[in-house]
Amino acid sequence: MKMLRFLAGSQGKPPKRLMRPATMIPLFSFVLLGLIVLYYFSPFNLLHNAQAASLTVLPGQQPAIVKQSQAVGGVDPNTPVTIAVGLRLRNQSGLTQYVKSVSQAKQRVKRSLTPDQIIRAYAPLPSSEQAVISYMQQYGLRVTSTSSYHTVVGFSGTIGQAENAMHVQVSNYRAASGKAFYAPSSHVNVPATIAPFIQSVTGLDNAVHYTRPPIKGKHTPQLANSASTANSTSCPTADTSGTNAYYLPSQMAGAYNLQGLYSQNFHGEGQTVALMEFSYYNNSDVGTYASCFSSGHVPVAHEIIDNGSGTTDGAIEVSLDVDAIISAAPKLASLRLY
Repeated sequence: MKMLRFLAGSQGKPPKRLMRPATMIPLFSFVLLGLIVLYYFSPFNLLHNAQAASLTVLPGQQPAIVKQSQAVGGVDPNTPVTIAVGLRLRNQSGLTQYVKSVSQAKQRVKRSLTPDQIIRAYAPLPSSEQAVISYMQQYGLRVTSTSSYHTVVGFSGTIGQAENAMHVQVSNYRAASGKAFYAPSSHVNVPATIAPFIQSVTGLDNAVHYTRPPIKGKHTPQLANSASTANSTSCPTADTSGTNAYYLPSQMAGAYNLQGLYSQNFHGEGQTVALMEFSYYNNSDVGTYASCFSSGHVPVAHEIIDNGSGTTDGAIEVSLDVDAIISAAPKLASLRLY
């Protein structure tokens, strides 16, 4: 009876109809198409497309070694990175002509410009620098340094932020030698509004690893010609007065903060310095200087090239170069003159 009453009571109402899955496909497709059209014509997407269309390639920012290396995957986007953006100088042709003119001795004093004059005439404009800074900050990169000439701006952030700002992918590579490094997989791209201001972008790769030759053991300092000159040479003292003032190597080391290197036991050990000179040097002058001011013995060798005469005309200038180096880095492996 209960079953009959239930059936009888339900006869007056039409049964509910459920939408079948097949009928949902056209509706879903219509909604999806509408969303795509809405996004395509939205202001956000129009702005994005406009920015992408106005990007300018900055060639030369990819290391040449990338073409001879194998890509081995992407770089962790959270990897810290430091970037230096070099800004393009203004009036480059005028600057080239200025450098050429001041290199002539007769015009050097009359034509030399002050730093403020150089900034006004040739340095990038502060507005150009600020445009680059504002753009990079949009992607979360932080300014770490600027220059008084507005030529370089330093930024810090992550690889991911740099990739977004420069519209480039940074990948891991392995060179034929087995060296691992990361670098952009394509050219850097920036908006056309700031591209004319940018000369270079460095820091997006670590392909170059600067190293120093190993120290070839410590040796007992031996003064050049000290036995023959120490008793016969009167070593000068500092004279900072008058027009012919001169300074001792120890004072020059202090001025250039070489003492900081000396305190860490860096005196040029294992290194070789080469000089290109247009005259020969006076060996006895160098030996006398070394006996007074050099704390080590630096082998000095020379090689005459392009049929040079090997004469000692202007030798005092060459000797000064030699003296300055052997006193600043008294434990060089060698000093070579060409």
